[in-house]
Amino acid sequence: MFDRFHNEWLLPIGLVIIAVAQAVAGFAFNFTFLLMSMLIYGIGFALIFPSMSSLVAKYSSQHIRGKAYGIFYAFYSLGSFLGTSITGAFSLTPTGAFFSAAVFLLVMSIGSFTILKRNSHFLANKEVSGY
Repeated sequence: MFDRFHNEWLLPIGLVIIAVAQAVAGFAFNFTFLLMSMLIYGIGFALIFPSMSSLVAKYSSQHIRGKAYGIFYAFYSLGSFLGTSITGAFSLTPTGAFFSAAVFLLVMSIGSFTILKRNSHFLANKEVSGY
């Protein structure tokens, strides 16, 4: 799938899927429903993480690729830490936390789609020259 479609598009699609999973988790009233939301989350994550890794490789030159991956993983870890910390700082209920995460992810994916739409000429050629 990652060879057939642009990773630039798969990334925000994965974000939307994770946002849906977060919203579903906010409604989880039993264990089965929670497992269903985690299954949806896994599908979204399966789109996001390989897309991001591929984009790092695509947009970084070979001699700095290790540094680019290091920065990517550092910010990924930082985001995992800050996301839970900020959610905890607001003292939200579990439902409120899931919905705020869903709204944040939807805003980020809409922003990504908007940027991609404006720069669609950039994706006309799947191979990037000059990097």
